[in-house]
Amino acid sequence: LKNYVSRNISLIIIFTVVFATNAIYYFTAFPGFSHAYSFFLISAFLYFSKKFSQEKKKKQIYLLAIITSFILITRPVNVLVALVFFTENKFTDLKSVLKWKDIVAFVMLGLLICLPQLLYYNYLTGSFMTYSYGDEGFTNLSKPYLVEFWFSFCNGLFTYNPIWFLLVFIAVFLSVKKSRIGHFTLLTFIIFSYLLASWHAWAFGCSYGSRNFVDFLPIYAVAMAVFYQKFLTKKIIPVVLIAVYIGASTLYNFTLMKNYEKCFFGDHCWDTESFINKNLLK
Repeated sequence: LKNYVSRNISLIIIFTVVFATNAIYYFTAFPGFSHAYSFFLISAFLYFSKKFSQEKKKKQIYLLAIITSFILITRPVNVLVALVFFTENKFTDLKSVLKWKDIVAFVMLGLLICLPQLLYYNYLTGSFMTYSYGDEGFTNLSKPYLVEFWFSFCNGLFTYNPIWFLLVFIAVFLSVKKSRIGHFTLLTFIIFSYLLASWHAWAFGCSYGSRNFVDFLPIYAVAMAVFYQKFLTKKIIPVVLIAVYIGASTLYNFTLMKNYEKCFFGDHCWDTESFINKNLLK
């Protein structure tokens, strides 16, 4: 983040994406889920992607290939975020430092990293490739539960973490301003909202908020930094208003986390009374 903004602003952004969201919940209460590790891997990918844009060294591409392989085996669908590389770089930048032997090396390196997982699958199931979710899948692709996924009390993205209103606003604003990171964050939000709302259990069981979006928070952190760098510097009133909103969102998040019982136990996903009484006024 310090590639874009000062150290103090970087710390505020880190505070926002960790403490005003359910990231802190999955970093501390449920670190057995994959989300904390995906958060780290995507952060590392962003870091070395930026380093390559500055230095254009081949070793950074090798590091990105290694990180991409770990992203793939940690949560396969997240490999799509590797395209964020092109928000800072161009395809011609890759061509200028890579040769065909490097492409072959990347493939071999990726297979080597994935091999332990493939061997484990083979040990368990007799097959190197297996679908570990069994009969579960994206059965609602023709009718995704987007409204429920975003706003219901069954782990709604905005309901549990209203800071996402700000993050999505920034993505839209940057996109309108023709920023590549804006286009990418907005596209990421739309694509993954659609996919996750199409999952057969779109609320993802006993969760705190839409836990899948924890993985992508580092990308939104960079978008926040670009937003501040290009449009908020020396603009006191918007900065103060955003700071107040971040503070209020953090207070709301910690109040909800303190009272939350791992699952929403209302009568239905729009049971406002149960949500408020059990989680906010408890």
